[in-house]
Amino acid sequence: MPERVAVAIAVALLVAGCVPFGGKPVPRSPLPTAASVTSPVATATPAPSLALDGTVQSVALSAQVIFLSAPVMGVTTIAIAEGTRIVDDEGNPLTLRRIGPGCSIRAIGRRPGTGDALLAAQIIVHDPLPPR
Repeated sequence: MPERVAVAIAVALLVAGCVPFGGKPVPRSPLPTAASVTSPVATATPAPSLALDGTVQSVALSAQVIFLSAPVMGVTTIAIAEGTRIVDDEGNPLTLRRIGPGCSIRAIGRRPGTGDALLAAQIIVHDPLPPR
């Protein structure tokens, strides 16, 4: 029984401390919301655009990759993304099938990391293969 009395007194003191004398609760200031709190946001700096001219060694159609016959600025592999534009010198659209060994190309894109690949935004084919 003395334990119940001690608990009741502790609860009464706790409640009494939360409500000021006179029985009216004091309004509390609102907690900051997510919209009112500013926190730094990490933003990635886009990699600078790189343009390189090279000669094609081979093309992996299923992998959507072009391999250069020699490294150009450290790049040996050109990756084709869904939005990559492939055109001839006049700007006419081409397919990857029009690129083959020995073709001279200009690839414009960015290096996604420190490897030997270029993620191409555009490829200009100077001497495309004939249509198949």
